[in-house]
Amino acid sequence: MKLYSSMFAIALLFGGGCDHPSEVRPEASSTPSASSAPTSPTAPPAPSSSVAPSPSSSAPPVDPNAPAVTFTLHEVKSGMRYHSHLTSHAEIEGTVAIKTIRSVTDDDTEIDTELLDVHDGVPTRAKLTYTKVVRKRAIDGADKPNPGPIEGHTYFVERANGKLSITGADRKPLTEDETREITTTMMSFGKPDSVAKVLAAKPRRVGERLDDVAQAMKERYEADHVDPEHPDDRSKVDEMVVTFAGVERFADEDVGVLDVTTTTSGTSHGADMTLKTRGKTSFRIAGASLVRIGVDGVSTMKNGLMNGTGKMTIGFEARLLPPKH
Repeated sequence: MKLYSSMFAIALLFGGGCDHPSEVRPEASSTPSASSAPTSPTAPPAPSSSVAPSPSSSAPPVDPNAPAVTFTLHEVKSGMRYHSHLTSHAEIEGTVAIKTIRSVTDDDTEIDTELLDVHDGVPTRAKLTYTKVVRKRAIDGADKPNPGPIEGHTYFVERANGKLSITGADRKPLTEDETREITTTMMSFGKPDSVAKVLAAKPRRVGERLDDVAQAMKERYEADHVDPEHPDDRSKVDEMVVTFAGVERFADEDVGVLDVTTTTSGTSHGADMTLKTRGKTSFRIAGASLVRIGVDGVSTMKNGLMNGTGKMTIGFEARLLPPKH
């Protein structure tokens, strides 16, 4: 499990399964909104040190007299369509003896998703179209082209009997890169959205620690965080703190913002690794579905004479598209 996949999994974990949102009304095209603006999602600045902030540092104290906010669940239906936009920036620096290697990675991915089949309120089959996949790689300042193998392609993803299957719309055999990349982003697909269910289980107040939501996120991570290429790799969430930070407007709707901090440890490619992340995750209050993520993280790695540090920033936004006619 690479640093990128570890932090990407943390970002998806914050979303509680961002590949199958609850039903919400489409945004009005005549009204400008954050989700319709042609800009990349806003992510928090990269940390200046490897020390994560104290949990809930940005959340105000709990006011017992403040109005309670109740998230609601909406039914997921076949035919729902949405557009998601994921960006990431990673910097990794490793030292072996006296040699230091530094790599920088930037990814920008946009996906259109259409739900094709839903059973018992859970999507089981979907159509994915990768409208944009832009990547930049640089090692010690030298650019290493690495174009996305899936840009402009359409795929069908289905979960049956617990197994995820992926087929290309052109019916051609998938490459290993295609299979790996799609599987990484769809680990939660076809599974009940336990995080949304817990979030909507009771009223929430600003400043309140949401330990039940944190537990649901940890369980989702443990269930979905698998690297089939490296079965000996392991990781666990040592600590996670989730705090209800407040309510704001996004895409003409009220959304609840959660502060999330995590500490994760494990083994990656034989190296001992620690990872600290902090970020904000926003869910629609009417629907309890994910609309935005901004997370940054820092890591340390050690394997014999090799030492490394890394940091990454991830941004994610999702907006519902009008249904096809």
